[in-house]
Amino acid sequence: MIFEYTTIASIRSYGVTALQMSDIKVKKLIMQYSQLLNRWTELWFAPIATKERFSGGGKLINISGKPPLIKLNAINIINIDGSRTPIEPGYYESLGKSIRFAKRTPEGIRNVEVDGVFGLVDSPKEVHVKTTTDIAKDSISFSVEDASLLEERDIFIFGNRCIIANSINYENNTVLIDKQQEIKTIPTGTEIICYGQCDMLVEEAVNLLVKNYKILKGQIGGGIKTEKTDDYSYEVFELKGNTTGITEVDRIINILSNESIMIEYL
Repeated sequence: MIFEYTTIASIRSYGVTALQMSDIKVKKLIMQYSQLLNRWTELWFAPIATKERFSGGGKLINISGKPPLIKLNAINIINIDGSRTPIEPGYYESLGKSIRFAKRTPEGIRNVEVDGVFGLVDSPKEVHVKTTTDIAKDSISFSVEDASLLEERDIFIFGNRCIIANSINYENNTVLIDKQQEIKTIPTGTEIICYGQCDMLVEEAVNLLVKNYKILKGQIGGGIKTEKTDDYSYEVFELKGNTTGITEVDRIINILSNESIMIEYL
């Protein structure tokens, strides 16, 4: 998965000019530091559909070490033989950072499977829209049938990428985005779902990391490591210790890291 928690325009608003850093360089650093922010906080800040397991034995499961649950699709109990027993929807209630059950779940380690959409986003919602144009290489916008419920900073998942809306043109139902240099074509007629906006603290952290990347390159240390995510290869700096050396970024990382909640049994 390739994460982008800010936009080129947002980076420019922090005083990073095109003379200092090209759009291509900014884009590369956005992806690098978005990925690193996930690693440093052990969370993610985009709506990802996945299945997560938790330990049973109580009537309440708090989401431990994971982002908040945006949408709950199903819950299964993993039996000793590996089979799954679904829990009927009427027997549990999703509370965002916890799930309350009508009765105790079976005792076990990682035996409660939660199928849903997880991610820390601002203003959680669920908006379904259908594209009326292709989203392809070099696209800087895409159109949808109805953009009335979309907003600036909404975050979308396209295949293996998360993309943020720079702005919305409501007159022609167009969403403006950063230029997509490497993306598999999303054809006209594709239904996409928006579950909320990019978290403001996350965006600020990535903006500051990109702005100060030369300082970070010298301070973070630990060498440079090349990683490959799907069809994109990039270099990242390994963090030594728990600080970046940038006070505001370290404060934000600390706040985001404390989103984790321990499992509680009732």
